[in-house]
Amino acid sequence: MKPIQFPYLGNSLIMAVVILAHVFLAFIAVGGILISFISEYIGYKRKSSYHDLLAKKYISFISNLMKIGGVLGVTIVILTIGLFPEFAKSLYNIFFWFLVLEAGMFLLLMAGTIYYRESWDKAQSKRKHLLGGLITAIAAVLAGFIINAAHAFMLTPGSYYIAPLWM
Repeated sequence: MKPIQFPYLGNSLIMAVVILAHVFLAFIAVGGILISFISEYIGYKRKSSYHDLLAKKYISFISNLMKIGGVLGVTIVILTIGLFPEFAKSLYNIFFWFLVLEAGMFLLLMAGTIYYRESWDKAQSKRKHLLGGLITAIAAVLAGFIINAAHAFMLTPGSYYIAPLWM
C-alpha cells in the first residue's frame, strides 16, 4: 500500500497538529479528573458546597472534553496507519500490549468519568461516589503513565527497533 501524501502541508505537520491537540486535551482531562476528585473530597470533609459545585461542574466539562480527545486518539491511529504504514507496522507490533493496556485504561477512564458525572445526585452515599471518583482518577493517572512509558521507551537510544530482543 502506497502511503497517502498531504499536499502543501505534508504528512508530518498533519500528524503533529492532531497529536498536539490530543495531548493538550488529554492532559486537561487527566488533570481535571484529579482536580474534580480532590475538590469533591475537600467539599465532603469541610462540608463546602463551593468545592462540591466546582467538582460537579468540572467533571461535566471534562466528560464532554474527553469525547473530543477520544476521537483525536483514534484519528492518530488511523493517520499513522494511512500516512506512515511501515512505521505503523513496526510501532503496533512492538507496542501492541502497551497500547492494549492503555486503551483498556482509557475505556475504564471513560466509563468511570460517565459514572462519576451521572451518579452525582443519584449516589446512595457520598463515600461510594467518592470511591468512583478515586477509581476514575487512578485510571486517568495510569493511562497517562502507561502511554508515557511507551513514549519514553521510544525515545531511548539503542538498536531495539532493528533487532527487537529484550536481552
